[in-house]
Amino acid sequence: MIAAKARSLSEHPERSPSEQSVRSLSEQAGVSTGRITQAAMVLRYAPLLADAVIKGTKGLNEAYATAQEIKAKENSAEAQLARLREEDPEPTGLSRAI
Repeated sequence: MIAAKARSLSEHPERSPSEQSVRSLSEQAGVSTGRITQAAMVLRYAPLLADAVIKGTKGLNEAYATAQEIKAKENSAEAQLARLREEDPEPTGLSRAI
C-alpha cells in the first residue's frame, strides 16, 4: 500500500515510464505486481481505507473487496445515467419527437 501510495503521490511527467511502472515499483518494494495493483485500486476507489491498511487495522484483501464494490457501483448503468442527467438534465430530441 505504501509503495502504491508513494507512486500516486509522486507521479510527475519528468519521470520515465520505467520509473512509474507497476513492475518497477513491485521490484523496488519487494511485493508482487498484483498487490501493487490491488493497492492502487484501493487508493483510487476507497482512499480512506489506505491508512487503515498501512496501520494494519484493515487487511489489503478486505480493502480491495470494498474498492471493487465501490467501482462496480460507480460503473453501474444507474450511476452512469445519473451522471449523464447531471451533465445534461434536459436532453434534446428523442423524447419529444415520439
